[in-house]
Amino acid sequence: MTLVAPGVVAMPSKKSEILPLTGIRGVAAMWVVIFHLFGTLAARVWLNVPEPGIVTNIVLGGSTFAVDTFFILSGYIMAETYGRQSRTMTFLLHRAARVLPLHFVVLGALAAGVGLLEYFEIYPEDESFFSWDALPYHVVLVNVWFGLQGWNGPTWSLNSEFAAYLTFPVLQVIRRRFGEAELFGLALLFVIFDFSMLATDGFKAVGLAAIGRGLFGFGAGAMLRYSTNRRPLPHWLPVVCVAVIVFIACVNAYEFAIFPTAALIVSLGGTREGVVHNVLSARIFVWLGRISYSVYLVHTPILLAASQVLRRLIVLHELHIGVLTSVVLYLLILLAMAEMTWRYVEMPARRAIRRAWEAHDC
Repeated sequence: MTLVAPGVVAMPSKKSEILPLTGIRGVAAMWVVIFHLFGTLAARVWLNVPEPGIVTNIVLGGSTFAVDTFFILSGYIMAETYGRQSRTMTFLLHRAARVLPLHFVVLGALAAGVGLLEYFEIYPEDESFFSWDALPYHVVLVNVWFGLQGWNGPTWSLNSEFAAYLTFPVLQVIRRRFGEAELFGLALLFVIFDFSMLATDGFKAVGLAAIGRGLFGFGAGAMLRYSTNRRPLPHWLPVVCVAVIVFIACVNAYEFAIFPTAALIVSLGGTREGVVHNVLSARIFVWLGRISYSVYLVHTPILLAASQVLRRLIVLHELHIGVLTSVVLYLLILLAMAEMTWRYVEMPARRAIRRAWEAHDC
C-alpha cells in the first residue's frame, strides 16, 4: 500500500551527485577488495608470507567495517534522493532495479563455472562453500536469515540492504511528523544501537546481527540526512573525522569508528571545499565510487578463479616481484571487468526496468 497521497510524483528528485560521498564508496569497496585479495592469496597461493606489519593490520583489520560505511551511506543517499515521501512500490522497484540484475548475472556465472568444473571432476577445496542446496537462498537474498554463507560471499550485505529498504517508507513518515531535533536524537540512537551491536556481537556477516548492522546503519544515515538537511559545515570537520578514524584504526577498535564515520558522511554532505572533500571528489575516486557495486560483486568470483590460475604458476608464488605482479594483474582485471559490468549490465538493466515500470505505472 502506498504511504503518500494521490498525485505525489513517484520519481526521485533530480539532485546533483555529492561527489565526495561517491568517492567514499569507491574507497570502501577497494578496502574490502584488498582484504579478500591478501587473505585469499596468502592462504592459497603465496609461499613464505611474512607476519603483517602495523600498516597491514590497520588496513586489513578494518575491512569488515567498510560495509558498515556502505550502510550509513545508503541511508543518507536514499534520504537525499527520495526526500520526505515517495511511492513505496516505486522506491522498492528502483532499488531492485539497482541491485538485482548484476547480482543475478554474477551469481549465475559463478554457478555455471562451478558446475562446469564439477563436470570435469575438478572440485573446490571447500565444497560446502558452493552448496547447491543453499543456492536458492542466495539467489533471493535470504541466506543470511537462515545462517547460510558461501557462493558470492559479499552478497550477505544485500540481505541487510533489502531489509533496510523495507523500513525506508516508515523513516519517511517519521521525517514528516517530527522536527529536526527529534530526528537528530533518533539518528544518535541508531548509531548507538549499531555501536552496541558491533561491540557485543562483532562484525558478523550472518544471522540477525548481520541484518541489524544494515538496519541500524541505514536508519542512522537517513535520519542524519533528514535532521541536518545538508547545512554548510566547516571545511576542517572532515579532516578531524578522518584523524579520529585513523587513531581508532591504530588501536584496532573499529566498533568505535561508527561515530566518526557517521560524522564524516554528514560533514562531507554539508561542505563544499576542504582537503578531504577535494581528494574524495577527484576523478579516480568518483569513478571507483560509481563502479563500486560492480567491484563489490565481481571481485570474489574473479579472485577465486585467479587463485586457481596462480597456484599453477610457480613463478608468481614467491614474494616481491611475483607477488607484486599477481596483485597488479588481479586489480587491473577486476577494474576492467567492473567497468564493463557497470556499463553493460548495471546501467542498461536499471534504465530498462525503470522505463518498463514507469510505462506500466502511467
